[in-house]
Amino acid sequence: MTKALATLCAVVALSLPVPAEAILDVGDCIEKLPVTVEVKRGDTLISLARANYGGDSSRYRDIALEIARHNGIRNPDLIRVGQVLELPDKTYERWRPLSVADPPMFGSYCSIRDTP
Repeated sequence: MTKALATLCAVVALSLPVPAEAILDVGDCIEKLPVTVEVKRGDTLISLARANYGGDSSRYRDIALEIARHNGIRNPDLIRVGQVLELPDKTYERWRPLSVADPPMFGSYCSIRDTP
């Protein structure tokens, strides 16, 4: 019953015209965000692959090329200091409160808390 009431409150609250900054206290979201790195002086895509993926050194070149493809880099030998690159297949999860700006919960990591 509590979960049904919380769901009903969330649906009603999402249909009300309120600022996007308003936060509902009925749920939470786990966001999957990409891991990024900022290119430093002396970095290469291979050194970034080594530092962030570890493992078999014979794969560093392939991983470096995948980083280049993922970030739309045409020449893997030319990266700029300060450039922010997303690492393919690397994500982290961050918790945040459910917001009225969130879309309906279909296929997302948002969930309604079942309070006792």
